[in-house]
Amino acid sequence: MDLHTGFDAGALGFWIFIAVIVGVGLWAESRKNAEKHETLRRILEKTGGIDEALLKQLFRPARDFEGRIRTPGGGYRALRVTGTIVMFVAAGLVAYSLSIAALGAVALLGVRLLRNR
Repeated sequence: MDLHTGFDAGALGFWIFIAVIVGVGLWAESRKNAEKHETLRRILEKTGGIDEALLKQLFRPARDFEGRIRTPGGGYRALRVTGTIVMFVAAGLVAYSLSIAALGAVALLGVRLLRNR
């Protein structure tokens, strides 16, 4: 950290790196889908039709890390559980912060009372 400005270029570099990695992943997946659709369009232009087996091979359903087929809305329960945990943690942090602030005010008031004596 720079002592004069308080600017930390290392932290900025880390977050830029994370943003680039996420962006490249999203871009790669969109290109992959675009190539699939381009392939389908070219097949339709050449043959005028497409058989179901080739269509299923080209557009296989997405799978998760365990090899199961991902269904739309499959992460609904995990999202609700994670959201509930985050809300309770946030409420706990607010209560903790308020208690620290209250103790700080009491301690500050106590110091002032001692100084007035």
